[in-house]
Amino acid sequence: MTKNNLLFWGLSICSFLNLPNKLSAQDCVHPISNSTVETDVLRVQVSTMGINPDQNSPDGGASLSFRMNDSTNIHTLYSTGIWIGAYDGTGTLRVGANRSGHSSDFAAGPLNSSAQVDSNTCQLFDYIWHVPQEDVYDLIGDFYADNNLDMSIPVSLQKWPAKGNPYFQSAMGTTYDLSNQDLAPFYDRTNDGIYDPADGDYPVFDHGNQNAIAKELFWSVYNDVGATHSFSQGNSMGIEIQHTNYILACDDYAILDSIVFTKYKITNKTASTYSDLKVGFLTDFDIGCYNDDLLGTDSSLNTMYAYNGDLQDDNPCGFGGTYGFEDKAGTQTVTLLNQDIDKSIMTLNNTSGVAGDPSDALEIYRFISGLWNDASSLTVGGDGHNPNNANAIPANFIFPDYPLNTSPGAWSGLNSFFAAQDIRGIMSVHKDSFTANEVLTYDLAYTFIRDTTLDNWDVTELIPSTVNRVQQIYDNGFSDIVCTQQISSSEIHEQQVNNVRVYPNPATHQINVELENMSNIWNFKIIDLMGRNLKSKTNLFDKQLQINVEDIPTGIYFYQISSQQGSILHSGKVIINK
Repeated sequence: MTKNNLLFWGLSICSFLNLPNKLSAQDCVHPISNSTVETDVLRVQVSTMGINPDQNSPDGGASLSFRMNDSTNIHTLYSTGIWIGAYDGTGTLRVGANRSGHSSDFAAGPLNSSAQVDSNTCQLFDYIWHVPQEDVYDLIGDFYADNNLDMSIPVSLQKWPAKGNPYFQSAMGTTYDLSNQDLAPFYDRTNDGIYDPADGDYPVFDHGNQNAIAKELFWSVYNDVGATHSFSQGNSMGIEIQHTNYILACDDYAILDSIVFTKYKITNKTASTYSDLKVGFLTDFDIGCYNDDLLGTDSSLNTMYAYNGDLQDDNPCGFGGTYGFEDKAGTQTVTLLNQDIDKSIMTLNNTSGVAGDPSDALEIYRFISGLWNDASSLTVGGDGHNPNNANAIPANFIFPDYPLNTSPGAWSGLNSFFAAQDIRGIMSVHKDSFTANEVLTYDLAYTFIRDTTLDNWDVTELIPSTVNRVQQIYDNGFSDIVCTQQISSSEIHEQQVNNVRVYPNPATHQINVELENMSNIWNFKIIDLMGRNLKSKTNLFDKQLQINVEDIPTGIYFYQISSQQGSILHSGKVIINK
């Protein structure tokens, strides 16, 4: 699918910036790296700047697709973007934003302590670090068997740009020093502040969280200093954005099969304090055919969503041969998980007027302030733009009612007299100030909901229950999620290794251990990922043990069987799932 209004990246000479701490831009290109991963259900394309299409694809690609049959990926989302704006101490508006991967104010790479970046750093960090889950589990299984790493460290873990990584320079072919850079998140087993897989450290999507192991983990970093602001035409803020995307596809929790999670970590690297900060999250929804979608907002769930504007999604839809859903298209949602949204509004692709694409920094800032690009307020009714109606009621959220809501005064995309077009949704948050070196974190979930028994409007009624469950999983720190298929098949069922059986696995209340030959066996223990001893039985004489695990939380653990002399005779993983 090709979108007519996309602006292609190009090499640009960066202008000098006059922030109070005197930032200086370098000659960097806008990031272009792209990576694609597929699971049994979804296909997602990730760029340096987020969920964005592959610009080298003949049709421009699409970012988030779902496999509806054995051969066809039908997309629900074209791209995402982040729009950030605030005023400096002189009252000057400063903005950093991107759209669709093509149009961007950003350059790759972290900023140094002076909020600067050089072209070599930009080039090195125009890269997407990808860690598959099996690489992490291989390391965990090897290390925690005897608290030593015997295997070769997987390349993805050697490359991980975490603080102090001793393998980074060799693996990446660079001299870049990570010793004082707090970049990619990791679990620090030794709590020494340094990432070293040989010590049992490993990449995670949530820094310091030993259970934050994704099926697929992506990380990148970019800034708004190193390249010209070709999208906003505005002034730099001096911000660094660390961007993590992760997938938790899991047979035991089908809801996770259709979700991509995103974490933005935004740092003000300057000595300046900004006021009236607005952070907007742009989602370019494309439910199959992209020109017949409608938008909605459920502010109680901090969620925007899109659905098909009619009951039939054309297949093919006539735009570059793009596949449509035909019927039962489903709905794509985006949810801000860790904060309340303040505003939501829409823009329209390839359209002029108040909802058209912004042409400068001020119009971008208006959109993330919940205003139209002509500075008029969003108001209830119709398409949300009623400047000539003195009785129009201001609104914070566009189309706040579900399409099946027929109560008086209900305002949805379906009853808005708004002709379905190629829509983009923007939901945003406000913060009074953004101080020097302050760090802000935003977590989002992109969830696809489809039920082939429900029509395109009816399926939106599933949004509250689905999003509430996703929110619950997030609020619990993913601690109640254990995906048994993520451990190799030889380890998740009854085991018969070296005449030892450990079952059931996963376990809920009790673990049974059968030992065929008791000679020289002295100790059985269960340890956590930090190596702490949770359960232990010594002086073993029976051929069968029962270990009560009711007091151990849901999670992944290891067991060890050792001799009286302390030699480890056998070890393995055990899952506890309450």
